[in-house]
Amino acid sequence: MTQGSRVIFCDREPLAIHCALSSAQLNGLEVHSVEDISKSSQGVAGAVLDWASPLHTLAQSADVVLGADCLYDPATAAMLAKTCKHVLGEDGVVVICEPELERAKGTYSKFLEAAKMLGAASAEILPHPDSDEPRSILLRVSWKSL
Repeated sequence: MTQGSRVIFCDREPLAIHCALSSAQLNGLEVHSVEDISKSSQGVAGAVLDWASPLHTLAQSADVVLGADCLYDPATAAMLAKTCKHVLGEDGVVVICEPELERAKGTYSKFLEAAKMLGAASAEILPHPDSDEPRSILLRVSWKSL
């Protein structure tokens, strides 16, 4: 992490947050409560956030949302886009890494379409270099202030 970087790990599963914070601490990062992270110039915190439920408000907004293996179902893809927009506010970027083969066909396009409906300046699947199996893709969405 660079000076001034603050990271909030979010997951709907408390155990996943516990594991992420334990790893961060073992690697020498400052671990804070989510309430105190904004008072620090750097460090990590964790928060339970289930984007399939009504939105829970994080006290802090984010510049970047990074995700992996979180697009499972076309019916919930729009909820994830809405949560990302909510967390990012008016500016920000979302990058999500997913398997190249969708678990449920149409999930990636539903997420990108929902982001566009929420005012995303761009929403795309990034081209990836040739690689060995398993192949992954990156979905990138960005919002910009008007």
